[in-house]
Amino acid sequence: MSPIDPRELGHGLTPSGSFEEGYRCVKCKYDLSGLPQGTICPECGTANSRVSYDKKRGTGISRAPIEYVRTLGLWLWLAAFALIGTWFAGAIAAILPHPVTFGLRLVVAGGWIAAVWLATKPKPDRFAPGTKDAFDDHRLRIAAVACQAMWLVSIGLQSAAWFMTNQDVINVLMFSAGLARTVAAAGFVPLGIMLASLANWMGDAEAEGRCQAASWLVAFYGVGVLLASVVGFIGIFYVLFWIAYLAGVIMLAMSLFALARAANWAVQNNKHKRVVSGRRAVIERERAVAAEAQLEDRLAAIDAGDRARAGRDGVPRDVPVPKSHTIDRGDGTQPYEVKDE
Repeated sequence: MSPIDPRELGHGLTPSGSFEEGYRCVKCKYDLSGLPQGTICPECGTANSRVSYDKKRGTGISRAPIEYVRTLGLWLWLAAFALIGTWFAGAIAAILPHPVTFGLRLVVAGGWIAAVWLATKPKPDRFAPGTKDAFDDHRLRIAAVACQAMWLVSIGLQSAAWFMTNQDVINVLMFSAGLARTVAAAGFVPLGIMLASLANWMGDAEAEGRCQAASWLVAFYGVGVLLASVVGFIGIFYVLFWIAYLAGVIMLAMSLFALARAANWAVQNNKHKRVVSGRRAVIERERAVAAEAQLEDRLAAIDAGDRARAGRDGVPRDVPVPKSHTIDRGDGTQPYEVKDE
């Protein structure tokens, strides 16, 4: 598929040292004493060592199964559009509070959470199935998605407050919604780490930096809004908090779009290589058939010429004519006779 085997480029997994004396496989208890920590258990194939993360990896996407890359592109497109839709739905609900707009926010936020869960799926490696990226930690993934699920809680509490008439209850619901929103915004930090890792895995350094910056901007918005609801004078910075949130959303959406395009490019590039390699195989096969036919024609022409010359000379061309070594000097001649002087 590729003119260069991706295994020659390295995969960024750099185990160090050797297993200590008496170390056994975590699964089958096979003795791995003295073996390098990058060695997969020869008995059951389990990877026993945690691998370190190489900042210059960037070739992971060339090592992943193409089906995973194709679905990853779809998840990233969904995440990008859902993120933008979440912001627009929130703005519409703030201007026109209504059960319909609240329901729209819930639907879009649910799509965002589902997209985040799918896009942060552990990245496979078809050349080294037993290895794992350092940031593909299920605890980090669960923390990121669980925090994003707090957007649903925040929207639900805000919707419930709209239907209430008791001001005290409204204040409690809105404060609880603010807490949930703060947790959700803080969840962009682990999410940004995972998306930055994905960008690095795909070799996009710009998207990696934008994911990190966007995560901190959104987290700054969440903390700032919470503090503004508790400490009155901080409210003068409320506009600044919203600007940070808007900038973070835009930067993160741009990164998701860039990563989605990169995944689509990888799929198209793989398809192009397959088509080119298939056409090359067809051309080479046609050339081989033509060369074989040409060789047969030349052999047939040579054989026809030999038969024509054989008919003209009366001697087949492939039958050698023996040369005579007899010296005939006439009757009574002794060629080796020695005469006396």
